[in-house]
Amino acid sequence: MEDQNSFNQQAGANDAPVQQDNPLNASASVSEPMSESTPVVPVVTSATTDSSIKKIKILAIVLGALALIFAVIALFFGISYVGNKPTNNPNANNNGSTTTPDENNGTATGSTVSEYKGVRDLMTNIMSSFDNFGGEIRGDNMFDLSYKFDGTETFVPLENVLEASISTSNAGNTVSVMSANLVDAGFSAIGEIPFMGSAGPILEGYYNANINVVCGIFDDNTEVYLDCAEANWSWLTDEEKTLAKSLIMAYYNKTGEYPIKLHPGGKIIDGADSHQRITVGMNGGRGEFYRVSPTAEWQFFYGGQDYASCSEYNTEDLKKAFFGTTCRDDSGESTVHL
Repeated sequence: MEDQNSFNQQAGANDAPVQQDNPLNASASVSEPMSESTPVVPVVTSATTDSSIKKIKILAIVLGALALIFAVIALFFGISYVGNKPTNNPNANNNGSTTTPDENNGTATGSTVSEYKGVRDLMTNIMSSFDNFGGEIRGDNMFDLSYKFDGTETFVPLENVLEASISTSNAGNTVSVMSANLVDAGFSAIGEIPFMGSAGPILEGYYNANINVVCGIFDDNTEVYLDCAEANWSWLTDEEKTLAKSLIMAYYNKTGEYPIKLHPGGKIIDGADSHQRITVGMNGGRGEFYRVSPTAEWQFFYGGQDYASCSEYNTEDLKKAFFGTTCRDDSGESTVHL
């Protein structure tokens, strides 16, 4: 830049202005040369100004329109994301509803009763026709409400069972009204539901397939009870559910009938030579099953209130599976030997 400026200065010195005669006005003075430092001010006409303003306005309109379009697109995708955002609840069903017991949220609406409070509200509506119903819905303290497990005819207990009851001097009429209320609420009679203990009452069962809820009515002469729960077995792990189904089918394969009721939760115990056994609550007593290896199918062996007779362990597989367990002989109790 310094060389260029030097060159310009020299050129200016050599190009001094030459005075010429002005034929029009001889007395006119010669114009002074313009200094290099004097800025050149452009001449702006009103037409140029109007044209620039119009361009700026058009540009502003275009930018504003683009911004509005992007805002609308962003709003659309934002609403779509919120409406379809999957739940992170580990207890969620495929449709997003939860089965977590929650007494502060949820209602008995939609295709499923998805929360604990939904069953509570449902029972309140059913019981509301009784003038002496005090409104109390409590956790079940008397019955183990159950339902037919996974396509079988075997009843397996449910969890989160709720119970309501009313005192009555006419139990038959009270049961009739309560049954009619259940039918009006979309329930159908499913026959008797057995008590899960060793002995106990039989509940008159009702099931609503639309909301997957099972209820049972029990008449205790002066008190009529209503028990309800969702017909699921979330208290069991997937492995425990698979085991329960295997034991039910093992019993069926041996006897040609389903066990009336089964209470999962037994522990698999190793016997001798890779054999295994398990004892569970079944039909008001005990059910004993075994298999010849951890990968073999379960087989039903014995069911009853007491231990099996020692003489019934009459095969090598039975002796290996139940090695060391208690059995009955003529002298009382003994143990299974190889």
